[in-house]
Amino acid sequence: MSESNQSFLNSIKTLFVSRKSMAFIYTWTAAIGALIAGRGLPAMQPTFLAMGASLFITMSVYLYNDVVDREMDAASPTNIKKERPLAGGQVPLSHAMNTVYLFAILGLTLGFFAGRNAFIVCAIYFVLFSLYSYPKIRFKRMFIVKSLVTSTGPSLTMLIAGIAVGGIITTPLLFAAATEMVFMFFVLPGLADSFDLEEDKAFGMKTMAMVMSWTQKVQFMVLSVLIVFSAGIVGFYYLGFNIILPAGISLFSIIMMKEIAPLFKGYSEEGARRVRKVAYGFYTFVPVLMALGLMSLPFL
Repeated sequence: MSESNQSFLNSIKTLFVSRKSMAFIYTWTAAIGALIAGRGLPAMQPTFLAMGASLFITMSVYLYNDVVDREMDAASPTNIKKERPLAGGQVPLSHAMNTVYLFAILGLTLGFFAGRNAFIVCAIYFVLFSLYSYPKIRFKRMFIVKSLVTSTGPSLTMLIAGIAVGGIITTPLLFAAATEMVFMFFVLPGLADSFDLEEDKAFGMKTMAMVMSWTQKVQFMVLSVLIVFSAGIVGFYYLGFNIILPAGISLFSIIMMKEIAPLFKGYSEEGARRVRKVAYGFYTFVPVLMALGLMSLPFL
């Protein structure tokens, strides 16, 4: 292998590792979408095709965002962003763009083989999140639109896999995806955008976090939990989910509320980051409860 090819492969590895958390959560929600559509026993081929498509499209659009935002990330007060490969100059820009193209081709190709309807959602996901970063349009600069687009990501990968397995968007699948999207939308101002206020102001962004008080952001967090809690009840009584869904969501909601409560005393980055970790777990496991809630389990 030539030195240049080895260098490019090293760059791909470095870039992938830098976004491994996004790779996990978006592929995870795709897997859950397949489980929901298959009621616990999805067909393996469309499941893995959809998960692969979700993984590579996610990596493509997030790495493209890192390309466009490299100056912002370099100016960030947080080490997490400063140490990203492009912001820190660890990876050549040409390698990053070639990786973006490669992952996009792989993701859309796998999406094509997952089925026509799944491919359509793959294409929507790819275009929407590419325009989020594309400088001439840049949804990231648009007030509220930024949060709306960001909050749809994992829900779209859930739909991709669910459609790949089931062929259509079923009511339980749409219900799960919508619940995830709404939860993320309401926690973003306090648990994501609040950490980026300085760099967003410096580079002309306008986010919900800029115009909301800290108390309003915490109220949004509470609202997000109440919405998911209500979704558990609605799912049980009206959509055919079993008792695992409301019982599990109730437990997670109590834990989440307990962590949120101290934030009403005032902003604390340490406290907000702790709640963010809990919210990440909440966001990760609620879809699991939805998948379990559709299964015919012998002990229920």
